[in-house]
Amino acid sequence: MDLYYTAVTPGATIVKVRGRIITTNKGVSLTDFTDVKALFEADGNLYQTEAQNPYWGFRDPFPFRDAKSGKLYMLFEGNVAGARGTHIVGPAETGEVPPGYENVGNSRYQTGCVGIAEADDDNGDSWTLLPPLVTAVGVNDQTERPHFVFQDGKYYLFTISHKFTYGDGLTGPDGVYGFVSDEIFGPYIPLNGSALILGNPPFQPFQTYSHYVMPNGLVTSFIDSVPVDKTTTGMDYRIGGTEAPTVKIKIKGDRTFVVNEYDYGYIPPMVDVILKA
Repeated sequence: MDLYYTAVTPGATIVKVRGRIITTNKGVSLTDFTDVKALFEADGNLYQTEAQNPYWGFRDPFPFRDAKSGKLYMLFEGNVAGARGTHIVGPAETGEVPPGYENVGNSRYQTGCVGIAEADDDNGDSWTLLPPLVTAVGVNDQTERPHFVFQDGKYYLFTISHKFTYGDGLTGPDGVYGFVSDEIFGPYIPLNGSALILGNPPFQPFQTYSHYVMPNGLVTSFIDSVPVDKTTTGMDYRIGGTEAPTVKIKIKGDRTFVVNEYDYGYIPPMVDVILKA
């Protein structure tokens, strides 16, 4: 089994470690996850490096095999390459806007993107960086935990983001956002017109975070913060630190619908599991 993750300090490098999962009548154990192999890091040409921006992001690997081509790819969160503050946000980036909204302020600092790399071998030991699938220059600075759901021959791309990482004059809730395409390399269009799938309510803006849309439509997340009485703690919130209620969504075409809510941390098997006596 290969485990992919982001190694940090110094820098940020996508790495993997190979080990074994051993199951017995007494339980499950992990072994041999000791030999860490560095795979790739931001290059400064496609993806922003720490030298270009001390607030850059390069993390959250999501390896997958494309059902159409059989090739091994990996999604990750990144920022579009270039020195911090040098990105141009003009008519090509903003599109049609009403009169008086042409001033984009400091949105040139928002450079989030969903990156992708292609494996050079079937084992995933060597990778080549490819141009981002979705970019958010002038819109948002973080497109975290990108992942796919494959359904009806389409590519449903999901990512999570923050209210505080939006550019000047823009806003959106902490939550999960989604896009869809008929082809792996796009073009991608936002689901529901706005890309918002699930967002925190205004009265609890940090209610949940780190959403993950599973292939069966269940969406898991964690409780981010819980409002408390400031008079006793000196703070108006405490860290949740546990699984939030699971939500069920239905994906149909370029729309999503909330259809059910389950208990905290409800994550059932996605395939039938047969236990032998």
